[in-house]
Amino acid sequence: MQKTFLKSLSLYLNECRTIHGISAWNEEFSQSTKHAIEKHWTKRISSTESDDSKEKFYVLSMFPYPSGQLHMGHVRVYTISDVMARFYRMNGKNVVHPMGWDAFGLPAENAARDHCIEPAHWTNANIQRMKTQLMRLGCSFDWECEVSTCDPNYYRWTQSIFLKLHSKGLIYQKKALVNWDPVDETVLADEQVDEKGRSWRSGAVVEKKWLKQWFVRTTKFAKLLLDGLNDPGLEDWRDIINLQRHWIGSCHGSSFELELMNENEDVHPDKLLSVWTENPELLYGVGFIAISPENSINLLLNAKDKDEDSAEARKIFWDL
Repeated sequence: MQKTFLKSLSLYLNECRTIHGISAWNEEFSQSTKHAIEKHWTKRISSTESDDSKEKFYVLSMFPYPSGQLHMGHVRVYTISDVMARFYRMNGKNVVHPMGWDAFGLPAENAARDHCIEPAHWTNANIQRMKTQLMRLGCSFDWECEVSTCDPNYYRWTQSIFLKLHSKGLIYQKKALVNWDPVDETVLADEQVDEKGRSWRSGAVVEKKWLKQWFVRTTKFAKLLLDGLNDPGLEDWRDIINLQRHWIGSCHGSSFELELMNENEDVHPDKLLSVWTENPELLYGVGFIAISPENSINLLLNAKDKDEDSAEARKIFWDL
């Protein structure tokens, strides 16, 4: 009985291998055989069938910048998101696992300039090359949801959001001191400047420069953002939550705008120093106000010690 069962099972498995596989079980497991197996199963393992009757689940990984070639960092990140997408799909979720390209901005322009190619041609060619590489990895991305941030059909919505924020008074302009990369000729975030004061991209020594900038009044949403960190679903992100709480700061207090005087003791109503305190009743007894080293006023005072910089620094500040 047992022998009959095993023989039947063996015949069934051989038939499955022939019907559903590529009939390569008796071949040497060479590199070409591996490629043949991968090619045969690519469509099936990359399938992203949608079922609206199931509970929706969204898996989003960071979109890559289309530099032209994938590297192992890409493989690591997208393997993780692919494992998550497959796991939740196998657990009955209707998973959306999109892919896109962070392709808009100065890096693409600089790369195109270096290679003497139009930015659009350079970027689109790189996207096609990297998309082919990603598809060969067999990740289960939903390519019907593919987006590219340099596509007008995409960034028109970014512009629309900007205009809506502006109409509500949540967008404003003012001059501010920024990190300036003299090689890439662009503004850098603090995180993009290394411990030696150099740009993370070009390696140039970063300069401080006054520029008119756009700002978003995120403080209008500070309390909502802070309360949102109490969501039970974020329990596994305690370290990130603590960083976010530190970044948002206290939402209980008052903000005051103090007028400044120049060297001639002339008051400038439009030159204000913002002060935040949780104890506004103590403001009348304040003996001094400490400002951070990065504050524009502090930089101005330091410039006074340098004859060649003092006049220009004072003019820049009071003319802002």
